[in-house]
Amino acid sequence: MNSRIENTKALKPWLTFIFAIPPGIAVALHAYLGSFTRLLADDYCTVYFANRLGILRTAWYWYLNFAGVFARSVINKILLMVGVDNISVVVPGVLILWIAATAWALFLLLSKEFPSKPRGWISLAWSITFIYTVLLLSPQPTQSLYWWGGFSAYTAPLILGTFYLAMFLIFRGREWKKVILLLWSIVSFLMAFGLGGISESFSPTFLMVIFFTFGWTLRVKKTDKDRPEIWFLGAGLLGSILALIIMISAPGNAIRMSYFNPPTFLGILQISIDGYLDYLRALLMTPQKFSGILGMFFGSMLVGIITANKNQPKNWAPSILLALGIFFAFLSFPPAAYGTSEPPPNRVLVISSFMLTVGLMISGYTGGMWFSTNALSNFTNAKTALLITATIAPLCFSSWITSQDLFESRGVFIEFAEKWDRTDLQIRQAKEKGGESVTIPALDNWAGLERPNENKKYWPNKCYSAYYGIQIYGPPYDWTDSP
Repeated sequence: MNSRIENTKALKPWLTFIFAIPPGIAVALHAYLGSFTRLLADDYCTVYFANRLGILRTAWYWYLNFAGVFARSVINKILLMVGVDNISVVVPGVLILWIAATAWALFLLLSKEFPSKPRGWISLAWSITFIYTVLLLSPQPTQSLYWWGGFSAYTAPLILGTFYLAMFLIFRGREWKKVILLLWSIVSFLMAFGLGGISESFSPTFLMVIFFTFGWTLRVKKTDKDRPEIWFLGAGLLGSILALIIMISAPGNAIRMSYFNPPTFLGILQISIDGYLDYLRALLMTPQKFSGILGMFFGSMLVGIITANKNQPKNWAPSILLALGIFFAFLSFPPAAYGTSEPPPNRVLVISSFMLTVGLMISGYTGGMWFSTNALSNFTNAKTALLITATIAPLCFSSWITSQDLFESRGVFIEFAEKWDRTDLQIRQAKEKGGESVTIPALDNWAGLERPNENKKYWPNKCYSAYYGIQIYGPPYDWTDSP
């Protein structure tokens, strides 16, 4: 038996601990805090129009009046299906779904690397660490995950994109009848078209990932057996291109752009590079984030070392794959720089964090495969212990600090949920009594998003009032603490 297959048995308890328990605690705390979420800011307009107009008319309304994100109304329909009153289950449910999708994709991806049983627990443990790292590197998960508006625009396409990857992995490397091949290609086209229409920040990144994968597949896959992969990716590439064209052509873009002064091409590049460097600098200068990066990389390297795959990657593969992750992480910056003349808001950077984590995972994994072939032909227990220590120390440190911060913040979330539930009851009772308006307390939220004030023409006032069917006012903002 291959010595590295034997090592999977010896390392099973360690891998499960390293990948699942410390980061799993932090992910569970994200789910716990997310269970106290409520509708915020423009969520009220989102739900109002989704109820009033339905999926297609809502998409058309926003397409004409604000942005070309024609597929986001489908995501918002999911919230209506779950029920606004059940929004507290969304974040925990989303995290379970995200872990399941990632574990499924990894299980398929590692089909030739491990026997079925160890492949299952490695995939699950690796996926938990992956999700933890994405959220760790994201500057503001309160807006990109907990808040429905941010989740539907920036995190939801990442989860759906993971399912798209799993579909591709099922499809690849098999012989299909022409009819089935055509049907799979149509599915790929529709999925890519829908994914490309969810977010302006995600669409260019998604297109470039498919373009690169398609080009690489054309270069290395030349036999008839590999044709299905080309069909699937080619259809996906067409779908993502069409989605981007439709998004760019939206009349609503011109209306929104009228509020800004679009910079030149060099200006866009300058804003994007400066913003991206600030993002990377924050990752490297924050101890728990940098430690999480090290833990993710070395943990992925450990998986690569114990793989049963005998194919040695090229010497340059780990570096190139990491560079690609860094490049794809950059692509969410130019759309914001063009649209607002500023770097993207922190909630958008969950996309960059996702791409950067993918780069760390794949480069670490291929680096481990190369290392085991060239430097660790005799993988001793001492070397195993050394690599485990290099993985578990930074990962446990990062997970501990992050979990502590999350746990200590729970009071803010619990307090807001309790206050808003009382306010929601106040609004509904005022409406039942036939009141024309109601003034609610100043409920500044944990996401830092706008709330109603004394001006009925202020957009949060309009959204809240449309949702509840009664004019809502709030106290003015307190600017005394502003610089």
